[in-house]
Amino acid sequence: LDPTNSAESIVITSSVPREGKSLTAVNLAIVIANSGERVLLVDADLRRPKIHTIFNDNNETGLAQFLLNKVEFDAIVKDSGIHNLSFITSGKHINGPAELISSKNMKLFLKNASSKFSKIIFDTPPVTLVTDGAILASICTAVILVAQGGKANKHLLTRAKELLEKVKAKLL
Repeated sequence: LDPTNSAESIVITSSVPREGKSLTAVNLAIVIANSGERVLLVDADLRRPKIHTIFNDNNETGLAQFLLNKVEFDAIVKDSGIHNLSFITSGKHINGPAELISSKNMKLFLKNASSKFSKIIFDTPPVTLVTDGAILASICTAVILVAQGGKANKHLLTRAKELLEKVKAKLL
């Protein structure tokens, strides 16, 4: 049974940087899109975004600008060139990313995305470093906690799991 089948919005996070969150998010999005579902990949790492570089795109306008009421939802959705897969970059670097992620506009974003896509995958910062991932996990359907084999710190990984459980996130 595919655990992502029942999930509409999936947060990808880790305990520390450079554990493969962005590549995991992109690969998962591609696999689900190839299965026939309409997928939206969102770069919700407003501090150190990566999705725009993976898709060789600019990062001028994206999630941050939507959350700041500067653009409409449809204006930030980009075609990946892969059938059934669209993406949204993080947008220009802004102050107060956690406040933006926890704003009422994030729920509006999810409502807009859910009306057009069957799966929404969020690439977020490490959950032990900043609160953004945990905040988003609290309003999304599920979370995948990425750990680099042979290198992940057990204490930090346990702490990441505890932080996610504290916000009642559903770990896949």
